[in-house]
Formats: sequence, structure tokens, C-alpha cells
Amino acid sequence: MNKITGKEIAIHGALFLVTFITTTFAGAEWVHGYFYNESGIVWENLQSGLQFSIPFLGILTIHEFGHYFAARIYKIGVTLPYYIPLWLGFIGFPTLGTGGAFIKLKTPQSSKVQVFDVGIAGPIAGFIAAIVVLIYGFTNLPPLDYLYQIHPEYQQITGDYRLSYPQMPDQVQVFLAGDNLLFNFLGSVFADPNLLPHPAELQHYPILFAGFWALVFTAMNLLPIGQLDGGHVLYGLFGAKLHYYISRFIFMVFLFFGGMSVPSVIDLNYDSLLTDKLFGNLVYIGFLFLIFQKVAVTNMAALSLTMAFFTAQYALQLTGLPIQGYDAWLMFAFILARFLGIDHPPVYFEAPLDPVRKIIGVIGIIIFIISFTPRPLQIMKANEIVVPKVSTQTNTVI
Repeated sequence: MNKITGKEIAIHGALFLVTFITTTFAGAEWVHGYFYNESGIVWENLQSGLQFSIPFLGILTIHEFGHYFAARIYKIGVTLPYYIPLWLGFIGFPTLGTGGAFIKLKTPQSSKVQVFDVGIAGPIAGFIAAIVVLIYGFTNLPPLDYLYQIHPEYQQITGDYRLSYPQMPDQVQVFLAGDNLLFNFLGSVFADPNLLPHPAELQHYPILFAGFWALVFTAMNLLPIGQLDGGHVLYGLFGAKLHYYISRFIFMVFLFFGGMSVPSVIDLNYDSLLTDKLFGNLVYIGFLFLIFQKVAVTNMAALSLTMAFFTAQYALQLTGLPIQGYDAWLMFAFILARFLGIDHPPVYFEAPLDPVRKIIGVIGIIIFIISFTPRPLQIMKANEIVVPKVSTQTNTVI
């Protein structure tokens, strides 16, 4: 029986309401930089925040209720979604206003079919909702001079501002959205190319920004690791034994990529930052050890993995190649290893999935690939952005 009490409704409703408020604050800050000033709340800016919070939180809600209703079909005890408010705008730190949402199973799942169905239902539901939001956003783009309200300095730029970043002063910093296969494809199909914003301006388009981050969250959940949605799909497709090895391998690749550019190369002959770099490397080694403590069988094995990782990443830095990881993933890797775990609890019935579910599992893997953004958001100087070449005769991008 999955009876929901009034107390539970109050708790989950309150979390949703607070998260709705914090995502609205965050959306207004991304679009305009602020939602209040010395005169008080700027309601017009909060309206832009709503254009972010409603679709973004709506997609997250559809994702979680995909899990919820799948669990209810199997009569598995399940909670309503727990929403995580996370807003740090009051200290000037950019956030999305939420750390996501999750449901908790009150009773265990008994078969791989149940694990698979409950795991895949959320990402597919949220993915479809994200596509709808993005298509709407791309087909309802404002004129480019909409940005003049936010960046009045762009009015001084001769020609298309989207090609002018290298000429901007080096003190101008921008948030550059990362490459995403599905986002780019939908933009090329549904958007007027003359209205399509540069990735450095995406945060000023709240509906597109919401859809973009919904894809990022979908991909994060579909990582085939532990008990993430992708881990459930992995378990359903391949069972406990292969899940153990594949989950660990994917986790290692994810962690290696995240910290690929973290180690600092030290020049013993002359390095004015020797102490700082040495301290930073030691902190990173300690961080890796805390992660591998939960992955390896013994502390000695954890130490060996730590040093192997750090040595390989340091060696990559020594090559001088333009290596780019994404250190923001390190915190997610830490949460996975220390709190969520990278293993999957066994179920009683290990009967294989039917062919239809296996096809759906492959679709889930494809959704992960086309939704994943290696570096979702980077803070860059505008003059470091590489823009496409333009033909002077046709004035088209090459």
C-alpha cells in the first residue's frame, strides 16, 4: 500500500515551493544578472526568471513522476519527489536554483524488469518534455536586438555581435555554454539562423537555457554508474556481474576526464608559485584518495589507484597539449563515490529482459550520448572565444 499522508504532501509541497522560488531567483540572475536592487525587487526580471523556472522545474517534475508512476504500476512503495533547493546568489555564486530532485523507494524491487522499467521511465519522460521545451524555444526566438536591453554596449558593435567576441576587451567575461549534439541539431532545424544566439549568450534566453540544462541533467542521470538511472538500465541489460565492471570503468573514465587538467606542473628550476602548486596537488591527491576509498577494496589499493591517476594526469600536463577536462565533474564524482555508491544492490529474479526492453535500453544509451555535454558551462574571456570564419562575399558562416 502506498498511502500518502497529509504530512508527506506538506513536506514535498513545501520543498517544491521553495525550489520553485529559488529557481525563479536563479533564472532572473542568469538572464539579467540580478532580480533586486537598492529600490527593491525588479518584478520584470523575476518574470524572466519564471520563464526559466517553469520549464526547467516542469521537466524535472515530469522526469521524477515518470519514475513514480512506473513504481506504482509494480505496486512498489515510493515517495513523492523530494526537490532540492540550492540558490547561492546571495553570495554572488551562480547556481540553477536547485540540485535536482529524487524519489525514494519504500520497498525493494524484486526483478531486473522492475529495476529497468522504473529506471528508464524518468529519463524518457523528461527527455520528451525537454525536446518540446526546446522546440518551442527555438521557434519563438526574439530579435537579436533583444540583447541590447541586457548588453547595451553591443549597440556599439559594427555587424553581427556573434562574430565580434575576439575584438572585445579582455576584461569582458562570458558564460560559454558547451556543445550538445541534440541541442545543436534542434537549433539547426527549428531556429531562424539569423536569430540564433551565440552559446555565450544562451543564459539570456531562459526557455532555451532551461531546455539545455534539462538535457544536461538527463545525461547525468543516465550515466551508467551505480544506482543512477543509467545504472539501473545497465543492471537490467547486463545483470549484476557486468554492472560491477562496467560501472567502475565508466566511473574511472568520468573521474579521469573531470580532473584531467587539475594537476599543476611544477618547474623546480624556477616557479614563483611552487608552494601554491605543491599544496594544490597534495589537496587533489587527498581528494582522489577519499574517492577511491569507496571504490577500492583496501586502503592500499585506493592509494595505488590515487597515485596512478595523478601520475597519468600529471604526465598529460607535461606533454604541453591543450588538454581540457571539466573539474566541476569532480564534485559529482565525489558524491557518487562517497554517498550514492557505484554498485547496484542485487534483485531476487535475474531473468533477462525481453527484446523490446533491450531496444528501449539501447534508446536510453543513445539519449545519454546525444544529451551529454562534456563541459556544460565555462567562464571565459570574450576575446578567447573562437568564432566561425565569415565569407565577405556572401556574409555567411563557413
